[in-house]
Amino acid sequence: MKWFLKGICVAAVVTIAVIGFGYITMHLWNFVIPGLTGWHTLDWCHAIGLLVLSKILFGGFGRGRRGCGCGYGPRGKWGRHGMWKKRWEEKLAKMSPEEKEKFMQKMDKCGWGGKWDEHMHEESDSKI
Repeated sequence: MKWFLKGICVAAVVTIAVIGFGYITMHLWNFVIPGLTGWHTLDWCHAIGLLVLSKILFGGFGRGRRGCGCGYGPRGKWGRHGMWKKRWEEKLAKMSPEEKEKFMQKMDKCGWGGKWDEHMHEESDSKI
C-alpha cells in the first residue's frame, strides 16, 4: 500500500512540474520572442513540445548521469577533469627533460606557456 501512495505522490509531483515548466516556458517565450523576432506566440502544448525538443537536442536522455562530470559525482571525486589531469601527469612523467622542454616550447607558441610553466614548477617542486 505504501508503494501505491508513493507512486501517486510521484505522479502528482511530475504532473505539477510538467504543467509549471510548460507555463513558465510559454510565458517567457510569449514575453521575449514575438517582440524581438515577430514570431508567433506559443500555447501550452507547443511550449511542452519546445521543452521536449530542447531536451532531445541539448540534454539527451542519459541513464542517470547527473551534471557535466566535472565535480563530485559518479565518475569519482573530480570526474572527467581528474581523469585528464591524471593522463597528462602520466604523460609528462614519462618524458625526458629535453622532451618536456620541447613540449613546453610548442605549447608556448599556442599561448599556453605561462600556465604550463607554472604547472611544471609546481610538479618539479613537489617531487623534490
